Amino acid sequence: MLVAPTRRSTQAAAARESGFGVADWPALGPSARLVVTDPAGLAVARSVVERQLATIDLAASRFRPDSELSQLNLAAGDWVAVSPLFARALRVARDAAQWSDGLVDPTVGAALIELGYDRTFTLVAADGPPLRLTARAARRGRAAG
Repeated sequence: MLVAPTRRSTQAAAARESGFGVADWPALGPSARLVVTDPAGLAVARSVVERQLATIDLAASRFRPDSELSQLNLAAGDWVAVSPLFARALRVARDAAQWSDGLVDPTVGAALIELGYDRTFTLVAADGPPLRLTARAARRGRAAG
């Protein structure tokens, strides 16, 4: 069976052919790709990126019960101390909602869970049964519910 190369694999091959160092690994959902101009520095650069992604995941993952986001959601409106990283992520999310006139909406977590997006990709069976989804009308910039 002949499989056409993906854009992702074509880009990685072109980077390698040009002498760049390339690393791919699962991160924050589907995957991460790191490309460096000096392949000798790839391992160190990947280590730095992995540490930063782990910090972001601990702050903002909705799939980790120990994340700051999960703790904030559990607080149900009570004050919660958060890290500077998480505070910055919240500010960027709010700014994106404002700048996009509500097309980007950081408050749709409950709606995503209702749609079946309630676990990380690694826990979703690749050959599972189809999901039955029911769409409800929503006002622009607000989750239905």
